[in-house]
Amino acid sequence: MINVLQCVRAGDDIIVGGGRYQEPGQSAAIRFVFSVLNLKTRQHHLIPLDFLPHGLSLNPNCLTQLVVCEKIGPGAAVIDLESMSLVETIPTDPGRYYYGHCVHSKSGDLFYTTETYRDSLKGVIVIRDAQSKQVIGEFPSYGDSPHECYLIDDGNTMVVTNGGGNSSGDKPNVSYIDIDSQKLLRQEHLTNRHINAGHLMHADDGSLVVVSAPRAGLGADKLGGVSIQPQGKLMRSVSSPKKVVNKMKGEALSVAIHQDVAMVTHPTGNMLTCWSTKDRRLLKKIDLPIPRGVTLTCDNRYFVVSYGPQASVVQIDTRNFELSKMTASHSTYLTGSHLYNWSKMTAGLR
Repeated sequence: MINVLQCVRAGDDIIVGGGRYQEPGQSAAIRFVFSVLNLKTRQHHLIPLDFLPHGLSLNPNCLTQLVVCEKIGPGAAVIDLESMSLVETIPTDPGRYYYGHCVHSKSGDLFYTTETYRDSLKGVIVIRDAQSKQVIGEFPSYGDSPHECYLIDDGNTMVVTNGGGNSSGDKPNVSYIDIDSQKLLRQEHLTNRHINAGHLMHADDGSLVVVSAPRAGLGADKLGGVSIQPQGKLMRSVSSPKKVVNKMKGEALSVAIHQDVAMVTHPTGNMLTCWSTKDRRLLKKIDLPIPRGVTLTCDNRYFVVSYGPQASVVQIDTRNFELSKMTASHSTYLTGSHLYNWSKMTAGLR
């Protein structure tokens, strides 16, 4: 079993994320796991779950504990990386379902989950006590089907993507919400009306990147997209170069940013795209089969990408975007939508 505390002392990158697999045999059930990979030694450990974990949040008061959530389902749980075990499950109201992401308050006393009411699809941010896991409040996400959320401005502002309903419903948006008053500060809308607001990330200078799937009801074979808002400028969905944009079929899934470069995964398009967050310019397209999650190593020398039918993980140089085949790990069980570098997440808190 991986000793994550020992790995941190050794300076190793611990990559975590969700996965699913099927045992051999036609009638074998699908299994779900949370996978923990030491990027240096390639050793991994699996924590069994009864749902596919999508997003996660680190408890700042207990750095080995993570809250993980299911996308569009009732599943959420606390996982402990020191014991490599499931600590407890976190039920939600039967009238709602989790929509994939969560975040702890800066103090660690609370955590917030994106959830949707089943009957109306209206989005809500549910507030829970981090210790008891009891619901103590909620406030609107200011849109339908909220997905990703995180805190900026020293924990005072929540940024939420509201995916929206179908093309005749509410517009997808990125909402900025004041945590204390729970009031909407502002919203950003994408210029491509055919895509939702999925995952997002801010660059160090405040530039925003949003990656998207086709709007609900349009079909998974339609185009997803990438939208970029450079600092001080308007949001705009990229539309060129056409030969690359036209390959963005299905969802643009995950994004990681190093300095002013955003790397985006396109599983159906079998490619990665790299964009300048300053001028929305395509820097490089990298062909890679079924890329899904992306994160960074602790030293920011490499992007780390999960890909392919063997649940492989590989490193890509952040300076020249060269793929290092010597770094590839296979059969990692990291098949979910995201990769997270636990070592990097905890570095500033230890």
